Order: sequence, then structure tokens, then C-alpha cells
Amino acid sequence: MFQNLAEINPPPSLKKAILKEIEIEKEKKARFGLLLLRSSLAFSGLLFLFSYSTFSQAFFSSDFWSMLKLLFSDFNVVAQYYNEFFISLLENFPTASAIAILLPVFIFFLSLSYYKEHNNKHNHKYV
Repeated sequence: MFQNLAEINPPPSLKKAILKEIEIEKEKKARFGLLLLRSSLAFSGLLFLFSYSTFSQAFFSSDFWSMLKLLFSDFNVVAQYYNEFFISLLENFPTASAIAILLPVFIFFLSLSYYKEHNNKHNHKYV
């Protein structure tokens, strides 16, 4: 039944066209990834500024900051009662404020490492 059919040969430019389309799709994917990474860098930078302006006041008005200043003003007293002093410092540490300030920094550095890795993997002319 299928013995008398002429072979269908694809045009010679078909391979070039397919490879060109594959390269275009790879380029689109790389550009989209780069856009996401740049957006992540910008967002984490803005988030750091917001969290620093919001939570730094809580950090500097806490008892932790007052006790830390005591370390520089009355070092002899702190040296005498160092064990109780460091326990009090740990008890008064504003953990939520510190996490809120440092989390955007972590996200920024993580995004920066992915950005660098992405640029090393894809040598872009539009970076």
C-alpha cells in the first residue's frame, strides 16, 4: 500500500529554520530569567530599605541597645558581671526586628549569586 509513494524530502533550509527557532526560544527564556533576577534584586533592595526604616527605630529604642551602650560606657562594671550582662543581652535582643532587616539582605545576596551564575552560563550581549 505504501510502497509506491515517492519519498518526501524536507527542504534543505528546514534544519536551519528549526535551529534558528530553537535559539530564539532559548534567548527568550534567558532574557525572561534575567528579567526575573533583576526584578528580584530590585525588590529585595527596596524591601531592605523599607524594613530598615521600619524596624531600625524599634531596634535602637529597645533595651538591648541601651545595654549594649553600657558595654562602652562602663566596661569595668560589665567585666565584673559579664555573665549576667550577656544573658541580659540575649534576653533583650530584638529578634523579630533583626530577622526583618536581615532577610532582605539574604534574598539580595542569593539573587546576586544567581544573577552572576546566569551571566556566566549565558554570555549575553544585552547584560
